[in-house]
Amino acid sequence: MKKLIVLTIGFDEKYGLKALLRKGITIEDKVLVLVHENPGSGVKASIDELKEVLSKALGNEVTMDVVEVPIWDFFKASMVITEAIKERLEEGAKVRAALSSGSRALILETIFSLIMLGDAVEEMEADTEDGRAVIIFPKGVLRPPQVDETDIEILSFLFEGDKDTNELQRLMSAKRPFPKSTLFKRLIILRDKGLVEIKKRGKPSIWTITDVGRIYYRALS
Repeated sequence: MKKLIVLTIGFDEKYGLKALLRKGITIEDKVLVLVHENPGSGVKASIDELKEVLSKALGNEVTMDVVEVPIWDFFKASMVITEAIKERLEEGAKVRAALSSGSRALILETIFSLIMLGDAVEEMEADTEDGRAVIIFPKGVLRPPQVDETDIEILSFLFEGDKDTNELQRLMSAKRPFPKSTLFKRLIILRDKGLVEIKKRGKPSIWTITDVGRIYYRALS
């Protein structure tokens, strides 16, 4: 099975190298390296070392992309990470992530994005600081919000921009009857899951998608 191996990298590339060896990388796999925005010389040296090792082992057959992440804005960073993974994840492939290096903020943002991606993620792991053990993250404990196709349709309209309940009902009713009472119940459930919120109360109220909802919708779409 093809793999997309996701690595967070800081000043020490040895954790990334160990992860690649453990996961048995092949020429069919892809490697995505996440670093903080505007990395310094130490991080760049770690990236160069990874590239050199991959080149010696497999020639130029393996794709290794480096994406800089704006770690100082949690939701912006999480969207960048989610988009980067989605763009490189081929059909049928699985994500395996090694989160042993890089800043704590980058690691947290990457974990959040991986959870939002759900079943596409096969494994998350991290080495202990002394290198004596590898901790496998039980991602099944933290699951993304459970939604169905109707919920996703509502999120898709709000992803495009804020809408009041009348406009949302009109859009949802384009393919089949969709009563306002049903829409309201759906919106309340999505609100309780942290995916949407009321931007302005009134008759009608205006609804907006939250940052979490935006990232989750992008992970699903």
